[in-house]
Parts: sequence; structure tokens; C-alpha cells
Amino acid sequence: MDYDIDKITLWNNRVGQVINAIGLDYFSQTLSEAMQFIIPDTFIIIFSIPKNQPPQCLFHNYPKHISKINTSGWISGAYLLDPFYIKCFDGSPQGLYHLLDLVPEGFLASEYYQLYYSQTQCTDEVCFIAHTQEDLRISLSVARIKGYDGFSGHELALLQSLLSIVLSALNKHFIKTQISGNEKKIKLHNQLQVGIKNFGTSILTSREQDMIQLILLGHSSKTISKELNISFDTVKMHRKNAYTKLNISSQAELFSLVFESIPYIETHPREDPLQMFLSQSYNVTI
Repeated sequence: MDYDIDKITLWNNRVGQVINAIGLDYFSQTLSEAMQFIIPDTFIIIFSIPKNQPPQCLFHNYPKHISKINTSGWISGAYLLDPFYIKCFDGSPQGLYHLLDLVPEGFLASEYYQLYYSQTQCTDEVCFIAHTQEDLRISLSVARIKGYDGFSGHELALLQSLLSIVLSALNKHFIKTQISGNEKKIKLHNQLQVGIKNFGTSILTSREQDMIQLILLGHSSKTISKELNISFDTVKMHRKNAYTKLNISSQAELFSLVFESIPYIETHPREDPLQMFLSQSYNVTI
């Protein structure tokens, strides 16, 4: 078997630099550059994800015009619907996950994809999830954005080949990361979870609410039918009834309602945030 000694030497040098950077401020940048040496034309973002707290962005090299969406926009509440975030504490092992392997059929046409992924100009994404501590995950996402093709089968195999090095480096560097137990952050996270779950409860039936929750997670009518074990026509009926009660006609309007209601979750944590949003909007209109 032939080996490209020059390329192997260059990669080994990169790995050595990553090892030397563990525990130092420039670790994330060094690891990012090493991975981009193997898989060029990619962008990387690293999050600290404590259990029951909002994530924190530790590093990214996204262009400025989309970095805000990838960091503050995601952390403000969209993370709760993110397939990679859900994977962090669902009992799955640490590893490498490809977006298209996690999402339900129809996700690429969902409004979550349109409102979040399309705004970030993401065309494909994989995520290394490290179980650094019992209640702490470190996620490192490698993304392709608009203007570049998604990952080829060969590139996905190359990324998989980096798994041991990436997870070992992440775990070693972040093992001493302090989970502050910030009461305000914990409270906000819990309120966001409950608020999204309570969205529409004052207006919708329990079945209609099930429908809305699955739509928010990116499910199509077809996959909702399988998930709830009901007919496609029944799904369409419940979906139509829910949209009528919410006075909307599309997923775009649904997501707009959800994100416009989020501010009321903190002020009215045990109530339907939609009801609070609509009552305030009505008062303003009057």
C-alpha cells in the first residue's frame, strides 16, 4: 500500500500543534485549522452545552454577516429545536453525527430549516459531540455554507476518521470547564422548555398541540402520521384546524408566532406564551 508521506507528515504536525495547544487560549483555533487542513472550505463553531442551561458559544470562524444568527440567535431559544442539541442528552453515545441522519423526512422543507439553517446559509453540517462531563457536552460543528456543495461520501468518511482525535482533544481541553450553576440561566432554560411546550395550549386541543410540537421539530405531515400512528388525512385535518385557530396559513407564520411569544415565557412562565402575546398585541392594537 502506497502512502503520501508528505501529507501524513503535515497532518501529524497539525495533530502535534493541537496537543500542544490543549489547555491554552488558542486551542480552538488550532483544532479548527487542523480540521480545515483535512476538509477545506468549511466553517466551525464550538458550543459548551451544560445540561438544563442555555448553551454558550466558545469559538466560531463564521463570516461576520452570519455569525450573529449562529451564536446569539441560536442561544436565544432556537437551540431547543435543534437536532444536534437534542442529541446531546438523549442517551446517545458521544460521536460524530450528520444532520441529514438525524432529521425527519421533510426537514429540509421545514420552517425551522428555512428560518435558521437557510439564514445561516448552511448547506450541510456534521457535529462532533463530546461527553466531557456527566452534565456537560461540548459540540463542534463543521458546516458548509452557501456557495459550497454538501459533504461528499469521501469527506464524511474523512471526518469520521478524525473522530478519536477530535473527541480526545475536546475532552482533554474542556474537562475542567466549570459549570456555574447560574440560577438565572437554569431558570431561563426551564422557562423556554416549558413555554415552547405550553405554546397554544389555551387554544388548541391536545392532539392539535401534538401536531404543532412535531411541526416545530421539523416533521412533515407524512412523518407526523407515522409518529402518531394516525392516517395522513387525519394529520391534515388536525393541522388545518390548528392553523385556523392560530389564524395562520403556513409554517413561516407558525414560527413567527413562536418566536414573537418567547419574551412572554419569562414574564409568565406557567402560562401559554401565545395567549399572553395575543392579549398584549390586542391591547396595543386597541
